[in-house]
Amino acid sequence: MKRGKGTKILCGIGIAAAALYCVNRLAFLLSTRKNILGSGEQSSFGWRFGNIYYTKKGKGDPVLLLHGMETGSSAHEWKTMMASLAENRTVYAIDLPGYGRSDKERMLYTNYLYVDAVTAFVKKIIGTKTDIVTSGASSSIAVMAAANNPDLFGSLVMITPESPDEMIKRPRPSQIALGRLMALPLIGTFAYVLASSRLMIDQVLGQTDLGRTDRDREEMAAAFWEGAHLGGPDARYQFLSRISAYTKVNVIFAVKKLANPVCIIYGSEDPQAEKTLEVYKHFSPMIRSVKIQNARTRPHLAHPARIAAFCVEFLRGNDPGEDRSYIRIFH
Repeated sequence: MKRGKGTKILCGIGIAAAALYCVNRLAFLLSTRKNILGSGEQSSFGWRFGNIYYTKKGKGDPVLLLHGMETGSSAHEWKTMMASLAENRTVYAIDLPGYGRSDKERMLYTNYLYVDAVTAFVKKIIGTKTDIVTSGASSSIAVMAAANNPDLFGSLVMITPESPDEMIKRPRPSQIALGRLMALPLIGTFAYVLASSRLMIDQVLGQTDLGRTDRDREEMAAAFWEGAHLGGPDARYQFLSRISAYTKVNVIFAVKKLANPVCIIYGSEDPQAEKTLEVYKHFSPMIRSVKIQNARTRPHLAHPARIAAFCVEFLRGNDPGEDRSYIRIFH
């Protein structure tokens, strides 16, 4: 009886494991079948922790675009705005390590690792002083990189940056536990499949700007879903690094140290934006800011041409606080 019962338990475990494996495989196949991220022109840079994929367009002084750091983020976030910027600048949009088309290694991703990747990219591929435009939490990468290498980076435009107060928070016990769970091969992959499902991505993106039409919104959501699953199960390591707070860093000293011109762009309907701006200006009063009406956490998706036009003017050295004709474009 005991032997028979043990056999049944083992068979049940085997069937459950096989079912999880099939569910995981199906999720990765369905999410990547449209090949949205791999359909355009792309190049790669051989970094020490894998290839970093990027897109390059335009002519002129270089500007580097860093996408947000939510699950599924990629350079696709800049697709529309990049075309506008490329009319005046040489624009580089990269998929950060662990995101999008870039290699996804079985390792922990830290803020310092991302700073190293961006710095290496600018040195090896761009080869000259570069301005940066960021989205969301990637602002911390730009701030740290510019503070450490002031001769390599120029002006910074941060679109809806994460607050320095949030960057120094420690993860909750539940987040640490989830991160450890996701490191497990089969169960961890299944947990990641649930956390990065189309339903969860739609919920996360529900409070942001996904474009001006239903087609724009659907394509962007599908791109996030695909980006979260490219590279197979190892894609979960970026996620577990982020929820375990390895990607967070105290940027306050770097913000104080910055000598670069900095501007923060935020949407009028973002409830956290004013508080975030207040924190940044407390540590660096010279930071400029622009509020975009009728926009939430990704105003560059709702108003790509307007944001691109502002970025070009600010990166040229024009102060939005003095150019009254220019302010009317944004308010």
